[in-house]
Amino acid sequence: MRKQRHRLGFVLSDALIGLVIVCVACLVYGQAHHMMLQQTIVNRQAVEVLRQRVEKQWQRQSSSPKKSERQQKELKKVPHQSKSIGAAATEEGDHHA
Repeated sequence: MRKQRHRLGFVLSDALIGLVIVCVACLVYGQAHHMMLQQTIVNRQAVEVLRQRVEKQWQRQSSSPKKSERQQKELKKVPHQSKSIGAAATEEGDHHA
């Protein structure tokens, strides 16, 4: 009878230790998961800020008439180069197709 109680005590203590280990592991996993979610939110916000900056730059570049006028003047100065570049680009496009 005494041996059975002793064995039962060991079995219960082993089960309790295993349960504590599982609980600690779950807590650690939960904290890590929470931290990863927070980092994901921060990363998404940073990506959104960068996307907005890039869109503003694109809008500034596309709405800037000075650049397009300058580019047109440069093309008018050397029309034979622009044609040859365009022809080369067309030929390259044909080779890739």
